[in-house]
Amino acid sequence: MRYRRFAWLGFFANFIFLAATFLSYPFQNALYPENKLTTYMATVKEAKLVNIHPSAKNQQLNKNSLEKQINTMKKDSIPSEEWYYNTVVNVEPEDRKERFPYQLTGTETKWGSGTSAVIYVEEDGKGLLVWTPAKQLYYRTDSSILVGGK
Repeated sequence: MRYRRFAWLGFFANFIFLAATFLSYPFQNALYPENKLTTYMATVKEAKLVNIHPSAKNQQLNKNSLEKQINTMKKDSIPSEEWYYNTVVNVEPEDRKERFPYQLTGTETKWGSGTSAVIYVEEDGKGLLVWTPAKQLYYRTDSSILVGGK
């Protein structure tokens, strides 16, 4: 009998936690939108470009360009079939090039988002492929984020 009120308190506290869990989803989506690049790449102060494929040229990252364009990059659909045909099927084996020969390292996701992402840079420097454990997102910009890019 002595512990009964504490048992009831624990029982009702479970409903409070359940309600808080369901109410947190809209706030999570508002603070950390899944389709915004800034959720996966909030700070780029320590960003570096790493060649991950032999076809990659020795390029350097233009951090100023990246910082200016990070909020304006547009999410685009991934034309995977077209990329496959242009990279593998319609190209001779000795002429094949990797579409994303660079990896962007040293970036940080938005604090508190709980996400992790690997970011690949397209060969022309105008596209970013964000690879998360759940999905892939492709962002495109008008000008290159590589030094000397067009």
